[in-house]
Amino acid sequence: MSGFLIVVNPTARRGNGARSVPAIRAAMARLGVGYEMVQSEWPGHAVEIAQQAASGDYEVVVAVGGDGTVNEVASGLLRAVSGGPTTVPVGVIPVGSGNDFAYMMLGQDLSIEEACGRLVDGQDKLVDVGTVTADGAKFRFFANGLGIGFDAQVSIESRRVKVLRGFLMYFWAVLRTIFLHYNPTPVTVTCDDQSFTQSLLMVTTAVGQRHGGGFYATPSAVADDGLLDVCVAGDVSRPAIFPLIPRFMNGSHVTHPKCTMLQGRKVTVSSQVGLAAHIDGEIYTTAAKRFDMQVEPARLWVRC
Repeated sequence: MSGFLIVVNPTARRGNGARSVPAIRAAMARLGVGYEMVQSEWPGHAVEIAQQAASGDYEVVVAVGGDGTVNEVASGLLRAVSGGPTTVPVGVIPVGSGNDFAYMMLGQDLSIEEACGRLVDGQDKLVDVGTVTADGAKFRFFANGLGIGFDAQVSIESRRVKVLRGFLMYFWAVLRTIFLHYNPTPVTVTCDDQSFTQSLLMVTTAVGQRHGGGFYATPSAVADDGLLDVCVAGDVSRPAIFPLIPRFMNGSHVTHPKCTMLQGRKVTVSSQVGLAAHIDGEIYTTAAKRFDMQVEPARLWVRC
């Protein structure tokens, strides 16, 4: 084995990825393990790096960044195999804005030192991933979740926040979206054999529980149950959104009359108007009318 390939996204969390490199090097030196380190240089570069690394002799390919970086590294490892599980596990050193995938797999928010320790001492777990196409094209994997509508607009707004970081950045983006982009839209949602049409605020389809750095949109999700969890939020009024926010933070929204929780293997969301969507916190599209998602069980090995 050639040890670990550490893939750093230097722009994660407004440059925190690059700033984390000395601490990572120090932690790996204390652990006494061999590694190589490379920095991604453009969006999608980490996909290429990981895909090439899958044919190498690495024990783990490590994503240093947030959920978007994890998505790129995981996607590269998944693209390297034709069906079946990945041949190399993905590891995570969470230094991004959301870090929801890392929280799902590691069980808590870890420091750089602790995350490096898990790379050496952790166990490998085989988990599900989701796939999506928009309007019949743009095939992508998602490791944690895909959001359509309101939460996608939150991701767009979060890119415009220059001062805040992490959960506070997403929370401020939520408030901006409520006031500037509130637009419930008639949408048809199909989850396996269930289908309904209504005006909706958002649809979150997920492998994991937590999104946006601390919102538990799909609190019952289990990463290796072979199912996608879906949260459908109806057309609540602007004033009614505010008391919903803390409920999404602790998962109690599942009993709200305007929220519908579903589970299934295939999910389709369609609308007469173009909808924005994010994948693992990164913008996927700003205007698609049909999304086809499905679970691919037991596809991704994760060092956790």
